[in-house]
Amino acid sequence: MKADPNASCDFCGKPRGLDRQGKPRNRFCSRLCRNSVGGAKIGAAKTAERLALPPGLADARRLLHAIKARCYRRTCPSYPSYGGRGIIVCDSWLESSQNFFVDMWPRPAGKTIDRKDNDGPYSPDNCRWSDYTGQARNTRSNVWIEHDGQRRCLAEWAEISGIKEATIRRRMKYGWPASKALTVAVGTSRRNAKLTAKDRSTIVSLLAQGKDSQRAIAKQFGVSQVVVCRLARTL
Repeated sequence: MKADPNASCDFCGKPRGLDRQGKPRNRFCSRLCRNSVGGAKIGAAKTAERLALPPGLADARRLLHAIKARCYRRTCPSYPSYGGRGIIVCDSWLESSQNFFVDMWPRPAGKTIDRKDNDGPYSPDNCRWSDYTGQARNTRSNVWIEHDGQRRCLAEWAEISGIKEATIRRRMKYGWPASKALTVAVGTSRRNAKLTAKDRSTIVSLLAQGKDSQRAIAKQFGVSQVVVCRLARTL
């Protein structure tokens, strides 16, 4: 049967027209329409394949691909902070994204993957799901403070003490010990900071030894030099 140049294109519906040799086209009006149908079939096949995957496996593949990129692809913007520092992916996850899916899924809503040890690898034992706040607090740039037998980042101590991060950071910069930087109420001047009996005894002992200046002792205990000078008069 001879092709009709006025027949509708199977893809766009326009008249098929004639080809360069003047012959009526079959099925499609142009190569673009013909290729579009082929691409649509491939896309439909990929969609069907994706829908047949277990829920979350496609997301696991994308996440693992991003992890591998930051650890092994030198052109990745994040490579210096990961692969450049020697961070690797465990052999099991490198071998198959299915292993990564089995180890880490289901993924809680709103959570991101985080390494417990920032210098450790991406592995089942060293990875966990964390929110953005927890992940931000588990970075190398955080300031860590030990107080009362606990080691926490600056942001956590600010929440616990009710003192702003900037205030605690400034106090630590000026040489305040953690015991005072995290406990002295805001608005209490260094001149009026209260010393415990133990602090007074220690200051008097240091003054008696004569090794440290009054200024250095005042800075160490977070009080004004006037307070130390008054204690010196008791000797």
